[in-house]
Amino acid sequence: MSALRLAVVTLIALAAAGSTSVGAAPSASPPLLTFVADDHFGLCATDLEGHTFRLSDPRQSGALASWSPDGILLSYVSGKNLYFVDAEARVHRTQSWQTGNSGVSSLVWSPDAKSLAFSSNRKGHLDIYQKNADGSGEESLLWESDEDKNARSWSTDGRFLVYQAQNEKTLSDVWVLPLHGERKPFRILASERNEGLAVLSHDSRWIAYASDESGTPEVYVRPFSPEKGAEAASGGKWLVSKGGGLNPAWRGNQLFYNTLALQQMVVDVNADGTFQPGVPRPLFLMPLLTRGDVSPDGKRFLQISPEGSNAPSPFIVVSNWQAGLK
Repeated sequence: MSALRLAVVTLIALAAAGSTSVGAAPSASPPLLTFVADDHFGLCATDLEGHTFRLSDPRQSGALASWSPDGILLSYVSGKNLYFVDAEARVHRTQSWQTGNSGVSSLVWSPDAKSLAFSSNRKGHLDIYQKNADGSGEESLLWESDEDKNARSWSTDGRFLVYQAQNEKTLSDVWVLPLHGERKPFRILASERNEGLAVLSHDSRWIAYASDESGTPEVYVRPFSPEKGAEAASGGKWLVSKGGGLNPAWRGNQLFYNTLALQQMVVDVNADGTFQPGVPRPLFLMPLLTRGDVSPDGKRFLQISPEGSNAPSPFIVVSNWQAGLK
């Protein structure tokens, strides 16, 4: 992998994880990729009309923000702590727990909203753990291996956890960890390109993910049949995004994603029989490209905003960045 490609892919991966903030100037010639080299941004929620309200102290970063499946709580990581916010009252709950010196790189709520799966570098690699949302009890190790892994999606029946793992030859791949039986994971998406940010539909019949197989990150959908093991995602592939896409999120019969031009997009889909995506349409312009989350009702969006930062953040521009993906 070239140094430029590695840098671009790393920036996109960091933005997806919420560790930095990336944007694009699509009308520029050559195209420009911009990012803010800082990790102190406030957590905000934006509605469908683009109205934004702050949820966290501007002095705290709001990385890995996510909505609980019941829509009651928001969670986010700041420093070495995991915080919870009442979604309606917009106030912090007293419950919180420390993530440890190694921190966390991904967070996924369980379908019953009672626990969270997270990835942390406790033993030299990012492994996957589980802990009660209220902070009680000890964390448990779900899967340990020699490669870095990030938990991404939990099936609504609680039986499967989707994660992505890094590989020297196949880069970022998508895996499935069964949470029953032998608990032996299997890889379902792998190539010489990056596949990741995978999320399951509510009925777990479909899996959406981002891939740079075309040279630009785009959002795709495949069938999901975990009983087929390594062939779980075989049987078809549909391109959903147009002109770039990251961070897919399912909500009912709609699929949301972000463009590199900072647009929050939505696509109406027919997933009852053969998958049929509609035409993507923009909702609003995002302040920064970060991995946030969509509320269970699909009406509010968690984002990271630089407003309220205590000091200006370094602003970096990379020209002709798309060449690094070829």
